[in-house]
Amino acid sequence: MRILLMTPQRFVTRVLAANELTKIGGNVPPLGLLVIAAALDRRHQITVLDGNVRSLPPRELRRHIESADLVGINCTSAAIALNAEVTLRFIKAVRPEVPVVMGGHHPTEQYAGWFARGADFVIPNEAEQTFKELVSALEEGRDPAEVAGLLLYRDGEAVRTPGRPLLAHLDESPVPRWDLVDLRDYNLFYGPRAPTAVVEESRGCAGKCSFCMASKMWSYKQRHKSIGRVLEELRVLRRLGVKKLQFVGDAFGNPPDYYIELFKEMVKRDLRFTWNAFMRTDAVLERPEIAEWAARSGCCLLAIGYESPDPALIEAWKKRERVPTPVEKYGQVYRTLDRAGICVAGFYISGHPGEDPARVSENLELHSRWCDITLINELRVIKGTPDYYAYKREGRISKSTFYHDPRIVFLEEGRAAADKARRKFNNWMLTRYPFRMFSGKATSRGFFRHMYGVLSREALRSNLDSVKDFLLMALSKAPSADIQNAIVGRYINEEFIGRLARKSGLRVPRGRGCGLRPVRDPAGDGGRRGRE
Repeated sequence: MRILLMTPQRFVTRVLAANELTKIGGNVPPLGLLVIAAALDRRHQITVLDGNVRSLPPRELRRHIESADLVGINCTSAAIALNAEVTLRFIKAVRPEVPVVMGGHHPTEQYAGWFARGADFVIPNEAEQTFKELVSALEEGRDPAEVAGLLLYRDGEAVRTPGRPLLAHLDESPVPRWDLVDLRDYNLFYGPRAPTAVVEESRGCAGKCSFCMASKMWSYKQRHKSIGRVLEELRVLRRLGVKKLQFVGDAFGNPPDYYIELFKEMVKRDLRFTWNAFMRTDAVLERPEIAEWAARSGCCLLAIGYESPDPALIEAWKKRERVPTPVEKYGQVYRTLDRAGICVAGFYISGHPGEDPARVSENLELHSRWCDITLINELRVIKGTPDYYAYKREGRISKSTFYHDPRIVFLEEGRAAADKARRKFNNWMLTRYPFRMFSGKATSRGFFRHMYGVLSREALRSNLDSVKDFLLMALSKAPSADIQNAIVGRYINEEFIGRLARKSGLRVPRGRGCGLRPVRDPAGDGGRRGRE
């Protein structure tokens, strides 16, 4: 079977926001796609196209689509949903009969919206075994409804098959198919450009933060691979010439004993890489030596979810950790990591209910003492989280949760505070952070030089539509739903998709238009573009 696996193509370009750490810090291979590819029999012909590093011209993309028996698209969040939708609609315009399966965090809850836009299947949550069985069912002509852990569109309805338990042991997850991508296409910020990979040492989080989807995605459990299995993956990557990597465990650092042992083994076995990850504050407080061993094994950057200096908000978000971490301890966390020479990126959430615009500047100044760079995230309302259901019940959500851009707020009541935080950050980008390109800490110096280089290159790649989008988001006082709908409407229309189809060599699109097909779903809203 010929299978095409994709991340969204960059049909819609953006003037990059500096707080988008996953982009300014570098890029890594699409781990999820490489894992599900590894679960398949080697007789299948698999192609992986990663739009994060290489967006193909429509004519070349059409050739891949026309030769595929099945297409899979990974959509990790609402931030890339617009490009994922354009990618899906282009596929259906070129070859409407090819089955398309969506996977990732976003389709897990927004499945009805993806069915409305033309997807045929959605794999929620864990995909290794479900995708393998779906491929077998399609190849053998069996009913896909027999496959456990699947959502499918049938006769206008979102049909959910019986659930599938999570893998009992994460070592059962196959080693990624690194041969399907060119690891030289990827790079992280620190040091000379070098082949880069990604390692999933654990999956899930036992926390119950009200705004986060990662815990629910994996049933509020954290599972770890054995340290021996992680070391074996590192040895494979070393043989492939990889110099840099990212650890992607949702609750990296928990429990600290596991991670300290892993770092020690990396040093002992000379498996040092330049690497980054997220890190829990309680791990640093419980076992401060984790910072030293992380640095010795190659850590250059850790991202910390401080979120806010307001204890009442931390409590409201149910952000609880193994070791209680009052905000007064955040400075201690930073000093421990700073002494180890690790660059620290600290997240700050703005735009939430009850946030006082008058205190934003003060709060940000306090937050800035806990990290090398403060990364401001407007509060994301993610479908499926406790916050989503609470805000929806109270009628507070101002726009569709299907799409997201870091400059468009979800809650109008938080807009004044979010705007003030963004202005403060932009001021720092002009007056404070440029001097950190000359920091005495090598990792911090490397990060800021890379960040400004990426922002400059992305600005030069901007086109007229992306500039229009930026000005609309930055200057418009219209309701957030109107701003978002205007931007989505610029690309999700017959003219734009038809133009892409013509660039691919077709005289007219072969598939359906750009509307939303009806979806009966007792648990969802069908992915409407307006308020949800």
